[in-house]
Amino acid sequence: MNSYLSIVPKYLSAHKKGSRLAIISVAISVALVTGIFSMLDALLKFEKMQVIHDYGNFHIAIENASEEEMRLIRSRVDVRNAGLWMDFGKALINGKECELGALDQNFAPNMNIELTRGKYPAERNELMLEQWAVEDLGLEVNDKVKISIGNGSKEFVISGVYTDFGSTKAAGIPGVLLSVSGAKEFSDAGKSYYLVLFRDGVKIMKAEAEIKKELNIQDDRVTHNDRLLAVTGQSANKAAVGIYQTGAILFCMVLIAGIMMIYNTFNISVMERVRQFGLLRCIGASRSQIMKMVKREGLLITAKAVPIGVIAGILLTFVCSAILK
Repeated sequence: MNSYLSIVPKYLSAHKKGSRLAIISVAISVALVTGIFSMLDALLKFEKMQVIHDYGNFHIAIENASEEEMRLIRSRVDVRNAGLWMDFGKALINGKECELGALDQNFAPNMNIELTRGKYPAERNELMLEQWAVEDLGLEVNDKVKISIGNGSKEFVISGVYTDFGSTKAAGIPGVLLSVSGAKEFSDAGKSYYLVLFRDGVKIMKAEAEIKKELNIQDDRVTHNDRLLAVTGQSANKAAVGIYQTGAILFCMVLIAGIMMIYNTFNISVMERVRQFGLLRCIGASRSQIMKMVKREGLLITAKAVPIGVIAGILLTFVCSAILK
């Protein structure tokens, strides 16, 4: 019995049907477990995309930041992008109610603002409107409009048109964006926020604490994009807990089902070969040698099944992601 382990691959080759069934069972179990992890990761990515679409791509906002504070924050190596957002709330454009604001051009993509025609407002007398609002008001690029807010009013030129926002379009209230320089003339009527997006891998809560300490910024001046922080795992907000809980439950169910499937497959294989093992014992095989043969068989099957299962699980995830898109 010196070469008893060499019997294992020969047995698997001679019993291809049973070996194939065992490989398929293990591969399916691995594919399901891999698919659950991959789908959870894909679900979190989709959730992050939705949060960015609904709330913007920034981590913290600092209210009424000074020029010096903005300069120092922007120069930090852990800050990817930052921009000033000014919110004036309700105003009038040619007598029609609108939502008035201003945003630094470099931060516009982070807030899902995409220019479709014309150019981003840069001069003090320039603004841009949503696509639907331009059509609804019968205006075009380079037309002049009157913006009224509080007791003041001023004439502006439409420099560009940007993509529609579902919320403002549904409410029938146009979104109007001024240049930051032009908005400062109405600064007494609104609030300003310095929006900060940190780089990937940065511990945001720690970076925020450093900024507040170095610049002596009070806690009540800092707000968070809690939903984005939650889906990236950097907040105590419970927005993403449901996804993790669902993934954990599905993983446990699939893991238990996979273990039972693999156990039953190998158990059936062993039970069918009781006579063969008995003959091996009669010619001198020890109990430990029989156990080693069974383990070797399991390793050979696993070595073939695991790569197949992992690849199948990844492909399944790609297919599901494509369908969701």
